[in-house]
Amino acid sequence: MAFPLFKKTDVKKTSPKKKEAQVFVGPQSNEKIGAAVHTKVGLRWDLVKHPWFTEKALNGTAQNKYVFKVAQGANKPEIKKLIERGYNVKVSSVHMVNIPGKPRRRGAHKGEKPGYKKAIVTLRKGSTLEVATQ
Repeated sequence: MAFPLFKKTDVKKTSPKKKEAQVFVGPQSNEKIGAAVHTKVGLRWDLVKHPWFTEKALNGTAQNKYVFKVAQGANKPEIKKLIERGYNVKVSSVHMVNIPGKPRRRGAHKGEKPGYKKAIVTLRKGSTLEVATQ
């Protein structure tokens, strides 16, 4: 007598569901851009996280310099394209600063604060961003 637990059963294997294309939305546009279009154009809206507001960063707005926190994999040409198309301004240069993580310790426990990357975007004369005034 065999236990029903050990009997072979007919199990139909189903094919895994296909992943749907991700939808990205630009910072000022209401239209959605599909994943296929997004890779052709070369824009990755997830690279620019948010503007960086510090006293030093706000002092740079007098020279048309704006600071953004960006993803670790971001590079200068991508940031330039994103800022130009997202905010409808002309960018003259982009400088990148990589801030490393710092070690922290609380008693016997060791850890590390996460590092980040920021982009300093210099706009051409006559261009301004409304982000800095918010």
